[in-house]
Amino acid sequence: MPILLAKQGERIGLGRLDPTVRDLITPYLRIVPPELRRKDADAAPPEEIVRLARVLGDQAAYLDAVGAPRRDRRASPLGAAYVRDIYEAAEAADMAYVPVYPFGRSDLASTIVGFASEALGAAFLLRAEDAVTWGGGRLRDRIRDEVRSLGIEPSRLDVIVDLGYLADGADDPASTIWLVREVTAAVPWRTLILAGTSIPDSVAREIPDDSLNGIERREHALFATVQAAVNEPLRFADYGIQHPVPPTPNPVPQMRASIRYTSGAFTYVSRGGRPLGEIASDDRPSEYREVAARLRDHPQFAVGACCWADQFIEELADGRRIARAQHSMRAVATCHHITVVAAERSASPLPARPARRRESVSSPVPTSR
Repeated sequence: MPILLAKQGERIGLGRLDPTVRDLITPYLRIVPPELRRKDADAAPPEEIVRLARVLGDQAAYLDAVGAPRRDRRASPLGAAYVRDIYEAAEAADMAYVPVYPFGRSDLASTIVGFASEALGAAFLLRAEDAVTWGGGRLRDRIRDEVRSLGIEPSRLDVIVDLGYLADGADDPASTIWLVREVTAAVPWRTLILAGTSIPDSVAREIPDDSLNGIERREHALFATVQAAVNEPLRFADYGIQHPVPPTPNPVPQMRASIRYTSGAFTYVSRGGRPLGEIASDDRPSEYREVAARLRDHPQFAVGACCWADQFIEELADGRRIARAQHSMRAVATCHHITVVAAERSASPLPARPARRRESVSSPVPTSR
């Protein structure tokens, strides 16, 4: 399950997926919070929902109105009126969606329940950081109480245990195993999903200028360890090629051209040498061409073996295609990453494919493990 921001790059990448790949996933879409959007800072973005609905077609998706972390910790929590606007916009756009209830937000319970359809149910989001700060008593009891207050049968609830960013050395299996066991002991969930990512908020910390290097996908090893230690089957989720906290909407003069490329145990990043803010608009295509050529020539790049994204990179490297902006690279990286992960996770025997909007369903979760 890819956790994606409802931003241009991710939306384009999602729309470019091969239909066979789309049948293996259920996207989890997070609406970017107001302070991290360029306009309409105090209102829900209905035009954004309409664009997402067009890309999804009849595919079901998790729709999270408040799950994206907010960079300004002083910002007040997004309230029920805002969440209602998001889901009303989804209804108006005829989107097939699963509303997401964040742990600890009892003020949103009635709103979430009101938008949970009989067919698709709802999702329960538990962030690891919230689980360790909520207070005394047993976590499983608190979760059980919140589920009861929702009034939705656990058989219609998917739970997402979100580990967020897994820093190097901080991916502790023991604490994650404890957390997952507490969650599974709370109620008989429809599906249990474990999510995390190793992508830092700035790849500059790990990838030098004018170079290509890899970031270890620590979430994969952690997932395998946790799955081996618990009895319940888990579903895998990550954040694609991004950090859990959305990037700033403002121009970043020091940002370099870059392409992220998932392969094997690493996410490789080919990064430019000069800040884009110092490069004239007419000269940016050559910067992106150099970044793409470095990636294309790397042994981990499989020409024509993946998807639209690989073809885009090859054509960009050869000068047959031009790129001027980073959102195009986010689209390429998102499409490639989802395709790779879907192939990795579909090696196990598959149950029935995810239901479409008008089918009678037991769960909207992806068929791939």
